[in-house]
Parts: sequence; structure tokens; C-alpha cells
Amino acid sequence: MQIDPHMIDPNQMPSALLRLPRDARGYPVPWFVKWYGSRPDFRVVGEGKFSRAVAGGRCWICGERLGRYLCFVVGPMCVINRVTAEPPSHRDCTEYAVRVCPFLAFPRMHRQAHDLPDHIVPPPGDHNPRNPGVVAIYIARKFDVVSAGEGHPGRLIEMGEPTTVTWWREGRPATREEVDAAMNRGLAALYEQCRSREDQKDLGDAFSRALRLMPGEQEAVP
Repeated sequence: MQIDPHMIDPNQMPSALLRLPRDARGYPVPWFVKWYGSRPDFRVVGEGKFSRAVAGGRCWICGERLGRYLCFVVGPMCVINRVTAEPPSHRDCTEYAVRVCPFLAFPRMHRQAHDLPDHIVPPPGDHNPRNPGVVAIYIARKFDVVSAGEGHPGRLIEMGEPTTVTWWREGRPATREEVDAAMNRGLAALYEQCRSREDQKDLGDAFSRALRLMPGEQEAVP
């Protein structure tokens, strides 16, 4: 996650993010980012950060202790299968991120994969590098760490039952039509990974469950 310095308003930025270090351009550098000397690489997760975030209850973005509610910034595919590669963050950190992070806020932005360090290991699981166009803040009270499985190294996060899910596009709440389109693209990508009719049935059940989290469909969860 990279924050555009031209969009930073110190009066709106959560105090925990104001305490983050900055790079040479003035970008706040999220806690999970890997540093190479004095240069951070926003595409790379620092060694041990996943384990420290999970074991210590640290916010993935600011690094400070989490509270009762755990917020995951995810794409539509993750809302369907409830699996993500990144530990949770604070709600105010995630809401600020979806407004100002170029990849999260702007659907036409793409992850830059050129000139990555040679030793970098791809994230666990089946990772889709495309910009989903819409992102969700998936809020839950618990999660589990699970094996990536099927020959994939590493660990993933299985998100618990959500208390609520908010949807975002271009730094604003997404419309139902925008979310519908993004969810259908996510479903198509997951369908391509199905290896059996049982997988297809399980995916259909997961998609039906996810439809209850669409804008205008959710009921308050205490």
C-alpha cells in the first residue's frame, strides 16, 4: 500500500499514520513494508512482519495494537472465499488507505512488478495481480491462520464472519452497480480455479453467502 502525498491532509490522517516514517518523496511508509537501507519497497513485505502482526495483534498498516474489530482491505474474490494474504488493520487506517492509496483508490492503477529483488517470494495462495476496480473493508472479530495448501508455501488468513462490509471505488463508497460488476469478475476468476463439480458447488454457495454483503443487503450485526 502506497499513499499519495498530494492527497494527504494531516487533519484527516489517523494519528497512528502520522507517526509512520516517510520516504524521500514524503510518502508515509506502512509498517509492513520492507526497507532496503534508507529505501522502502512498498511492494515487499518485511521479514517476520506477518508473524509479528498475527502474534502481537498489530495493525498491518500502522503497526500499533489492534482493538476489538479487525479490518481487512480485500477485493471481491476475497469477500467470496473469505481468504486473504494480509493480516487485519484498524478501521480508521483502512478507511484512510482506501481513499488515498493509488492502487486501492484508482481502478486503472496496476501493481508494478518490474525490478523486484531477486529473492522475493510471491504471496501464498492463488494471487491475482489485476486491479479489481472495487475494494472492500471486511470487518470481523476474529480470523484464523491457515496453510496455503495444494502445494503452495506460506500461510493465509481465513476471515471470520463479518460484522459489516463497506465497498469503495475511487476513494468514495462504491455503488451497487460497481460492486455487482466487480463481484462478477471475481466470481469468474475463482470459477477458473475450480477443479471439480464439488468445487463449483462450494463456490456457488460462497457466492450466495457473499451476495448478502452487497450494498443495501446487509443487516446490522451486534
